[in-house]
Amino acid sequence: MKRMTRTALAVALSVWGAVSARAEKPVTLTLGSTGLLYIPIYTAEVMKLWDAVGTPVQVLNINSGSHLAAALVSGDTDVTVQSIMPSFLARDKGQDTECIGAIINQMASNMVVSKEWAAKHNITKDTPYAAKLAALKGARIGITSPGSGSDAVARYIVRQAGLNPDRDVTIVSMGSTTSMVPALANGSIDAMTASPPVPDVAVSKFNAVTLLDLVGGEDKGLDGFMYQGVLVKASYVAAHHNETVGVLRGLQRALDIIHDPVRSVQARDLVWSTHYKNTDRDLFNGVWKAMEPAFPATVEVSQAKIDQVLAFERQSGALVSAKSAQLGWTNDLAAEAVRDERKTN
Repeated sequence: MKRMTRTALAVALSVWGAVSARAEKPVTLTLGSTGLLYIPIYTAEVMKLWDAVGTPVQVLNINSGSHLAAALVSGDTDVTVQSIMPSFLARDKGQDTECIGAIINQMASNMVVSKEWAAKHNITKDTPYAAKLAALKGARIGITSPGSGSDAVARYIVRQAGLNPDRDVTIVSMGSTTSMVPALANGSIDAMTASPPVPDVAVSKFNAVTLLDLVGGEDKGLDGFMYQGVLVKASYVAAHHNETVGVLRGLQRALDIIHDPVRSVQARDLVWSTHYKNTDRDLFNGVWKAMEPAFPATVEVSQAKIDQVLAFERQSGALVSAKSAQLGWTNDLAAEAVRDERKTN
């Protein structure tokens, strides 16, 4: 998987367009970070599951969750895996974006605090939930960028504490997850929200304290939350139906592997050696194991999952029309992919 800015993404895609017409153009699937919430994508990539279903896929990374929707709307990418709310918001602006599949059914972002801040506020990972939230008043909380998933999570947590995220805390945009851990270690921020393994690195290397384990379901209101989905434009699907279903079939195979104890270990080791060699092996293995229950059994989407996402976003002031909420998702393609896979197997 390649990491790149949005400009580099456009250049890369233009290069692909210049390849010989005899070569089959791959579907471009773009991510916004290197977090382990993308385990199904990494698994499908390194185990060549998309090739196996006859749908070549090129995985790209622009390292910015807030720019993914723009890349999809502009046509810079065919598919994104991200928070599904931008699909609905873009619908309200006349775009034809839609969520066509689920990829993780848990809030895959934890909040950790520096050991100094934890000591000052007498906080440990075992402190009661309400006391942890109350201690956040005045904290400097690191996120990747405004409008990103980490921003939404940070604001949700602050509101759960009965605080105003624009007045009672300072939300600090770090630009990327790679800046967060050093900032926490040197005291530039007190807390951070990010997807594994970033918070786990902070805990392991700098004795940070896990304030809220959302991945583990500590916030019961978010347990089972569809944090990331597969987004496309309906116009792309109309022209590339089989390829779109193929993307979902590859992801379904990845989910099947992740929930198989033997094959999951094989996938884990291959993902580590391909993408995470700079991450401590034991740490990586532990995070992978902790993340496994967060992934759904199938890529299918449900009305209940959509309703939970819309309710979460309303708390942050993000409102969409009833029409967009209805048209911004479909389960038809995911259901087709699952049927095809079950026939194959």
